[in-house]
Parts: sequence; C-alpha cells; structure tokens
Amino acid sequence: MSHRLRTPLLTVALLALAAVVFTATPAEAHGPRIVDTTVVEIGGLLNDTVIDSARGLAYVSAYSTNEVVSVDIATGEIQARRFFSRPMGLDLSSDGQYLYVALGSSTGIARVDLSDWSSTQVVLPKLGTVATYDVFEVSPG
Repeated sequence: MSHRLRTPLLTVALLALAAVVFTATPAEAHGPRIVDTTVVEIGGLLNDTVIDSARGLAYVSAYSTNEVVSVDIATGEIQARRFFSRPMGLDLSSDGQYLYVALGSSTGIARVDLSDWSSTQVVLPKLGTVATYDVFEVSPG
C-alpha cells in the first residue's frame, strides 16, 4: 500500500543547502552544514524546483494547484504565485531573465519574463503524447 502526502511541504533548508552547494568551493562542499529548518507550505503536489541564486529565489511548480510559486530562500516567504495549466518541469535561461515552464496539460511551454512575470506560451507539435513534462534551454533564448 502506497502512502501519498496530500499537502507536501517544501523545506527552505533543502533549498538553502542546494544554494550553498552550488556556490561552495570543493573543500566547503564536503564539510558539515547546519541549515535553518524553516518550513514553507506550498500546497498541492509539487513537481520541480529551480534555484535562482542571483535573486535569492526558488521557483516551485505545483501541478495539482496549477501554479508556479517563487519563494525567498533567505526568509521562506512566498513572493509570487503564477497560474499555469498543470506546470511540470522548470528551467532558468542562461542569462537569468526567463523561467521556462513545461505545461503538463498540453504540448507546450511557457516562457516567463522574471522582470514582470508576464508570459508567452509556445505550443509544440504533438510528438505522440498529450503533455510536456520537462523543459530546458538548449541555447540562449
């Protein structure tokens, strides 16, 4: 019998640890870490997280509540919620200006301008599936 959390929690501790590991020198990456254990309730079933170290934010896709949430890594405060139809995988553009969101309800992606949270949706040709599960930037833009 499998058990599923009805309201998963996102711990800022894990996000902070991820941010530290990405910026740590090799010697620091292997040492012990004490991390704050602030808990942020996002709600819904979560799918993906991406760290925006330049802004100090984590973006989280919650596909069961149809939203992407930005969380301040230092404080654990939710900064913004943006609604999309079943957001799945996430990726940041190489220049940090855009957040790409795979849309699980279609064969498309959304490109979110992080300066104002406006978005453009791109529909991809169907490739034998009815959903887009992940996204990543192959080349800038």
